[in-house]
Amino acid sequence: MYKMVEKLLKYLHNNLTVYHVRAVSLIWSLQASTTRTYVESIIAQSITSAESSRVSEAYEAFGVLWRLSGEQICSDRCLSSCHLERG
Repeated sequence: MYKMVEKLLKYLHNNLTVYHVRAVSLIWSLQASTTRTYVESIIAQSITSAESSRVSEAYEAFGVLWRLSGEQICSDRCLSSCHLERG
């Protein structure tokens, strides 16, 4: 799990914006596949790394994950709401 999440987090850098939505989706799919909080733990480890360059990259990735996760939640709510109104 660690290697998969770490690899997906690398796709959340500013120069790889084309992969952001898919990477976030895959990260949450991995999290949903387990009862443990692996994703949160892996992100916390990255943010508290002793290497300053790694910490900077981790914060950047976390920011993208946070932003897109919020947008996905809002999007899902809007779709559910639209579906209920039409149904």
